[in-house]
Amino acid sequence: WKPSDSDCCGSGCNPCILDIYAQEVELSKQKQPCATSTLNQEYYTEFQLEQIVQHTENTNIYRFKLKDNERLGHKPGQHLIIRQMHPNGQNTSLYRQYSILSLPTETGSFQLLIKLYPDGLMSRVIRNWSV
Repeated sequence: WKPSDSDCCGSGCNPCILDIYAQEVELSKQKQPCATSTLNQEYYTEFQLEQIVQHTENTNIYRFKLKDNERLGHKPGQHLIIRQMHPNGQNTSLYRQYSILSLPTETGSFQLLIKLYPDGLMSRVIRNWSV
């Protein structure tokens, strides 16, 4: 899946969905292993989901595990980019940015606030997440 220009919201996000796609193309060429446990701007990191708490009818808080004394490594206001396989099994990935609820000083876990949309592709994938 290659994002079209209309997939960009035009809000000046850094990185933009178009930048994320370009980065993914480069990463796939390099075929280097992913980092483990903290944020890395060059590689995607896999985190273990610990808890899902319903916040509103269509919004959940997702808590992910880190090592005991480990911090996520984000700055205030920064978003986390989630990459998941396309739900139709098209051997392509979906990318979305989500708000990090945790303070940069928190250790051991971090939380994301995610709104689920009725017809959203990524929402369909996230609804299948389990602890």
